Amino acid sequence: MNSLSAFANKKIPFKGISLQLMLLGTMSLSGVVKYVFCFAVVAIGCILGIKTIRLRFGRWSHKQSFRLVAPFLAIATIGLVIDLAQNESQLVEGLKQTIMYLEPAVLAAIVLHYSNDDDELIGVQLVSTILIFFATSLPHFNANDLLESTAAFSFGLFSLFYLTMKKPGAFLVSLICLVLANKRIALAAIAVASAVYLYLKISKHKKTWAVLFFSAFFVLVVLYFNAIYSGDLRNLFDKFGINSMGRLDLYPFFSDEYSLILSLDKVGFGLGYVINKLNLIHYSSAAGNLHNDWLSLFIEAGIPSLVVLFVSTILIIRSLPFGKVAETTDESCALLVAVLLYWQILWLTDNVTIYVFVLYPYYTILFSLLRRIERTQVASE
Repeated sequence: MNSLSAFANKKIPFKGISLQLMLLGTMSLSGVVKYVFCFAVVAIGCILGIKTIRLRFGRWSHKQSFRLVAPFLAIATIGLVIDLAQNESQLVEGLKQTIMYLEPAVLAAIVLHYSNDDDELIGVQLVSTILIFFATSLPHFNANDLLESTAAFSFGLFSLFYLTMKKPGAFLVSLICLVLANKRIALAAIAVASAVYLYLKISKHKKTWAVLFFSAFFVLVVLYFNAIYSGDLRNLFDKFGINSMGRLDLYPFFSDEYSLILSLDKVGFGLGYVINKLNLIHYSSAAGNLHNDWLSLFIEAGIPSLVVLFVSTILIIRSLPFGKVAETTDESCALLVAVLLYWQILWLTDNVTIYVFVLYPYYTILFSLLRRIERTQVASE
């Protein structure tokens, strides 16, 4: 009764919801307006906070936040250098892709800087995402696809976040929206990530297991590449009647590029190469993109892309203070591992590394978790 009374008396953060609706609503649009708008918000935030906003690598949360973004900074640099050396005509697409990689992370950091309550901010993002999801998807409802939407990837993030927040209502709402948004890879990823989170909660050697899980996953990614180009993946899908939704027809267009990189004849083909080639073969309008971030990163930035992603992820996991502070900190660390794994599983069949609508809450949740872990560490000293 007291909890119901507290909920009823809680003030609705209309200003926060309005801001997040504006940000997420703009990000869900097509075209350049979303990048210009987000850049304007970042610029205004930096100007207003010129005396207070600092990236301090001495702070644990800042160091780990940079490690989250660093792989894509490195991939963008490698890809743009290849563009300049091999094909300047795709430089515009490469620069656009760089903005998609990096702008949401900077935006999340700026918004969190001005937030008085990280958990409330994430709750407001959830409410805003739900409103945008239903407004844009309800007109297209059908019995087979339900309300299929890329918002599913965001709802997976929110579902994981509310696993540990002791807010079953928010968790249930996120999960229902995830099911309605009907993305198979998101449902599979949430199942795997939740299982990993629950296992890490009860395990005695949490950090060791987390490193082993990610090491095994990276091996799986390499085997996945091999299965695509050996034909084993198509055979597997045919055997079990799995519909790839055209993905297995797309991947063969990049078999030559894959072979050249694997044989070390090419470092990579440069940022923007994948979408440019799909445009040239008139496949982009139908497919949108390659629907495989792992393969796109490999084609464009080569083996170094996989190396920096693996090393950065392992460094973040090894820095987590499992077993050193409080049980709640262990839960936050386990959740952070689960979110990272969930996100990278999505890359197997989709293009979430360039979905700014989803990247913004992704970085907000991760940066918030890092801040929470750091606060607990400081409080215990």
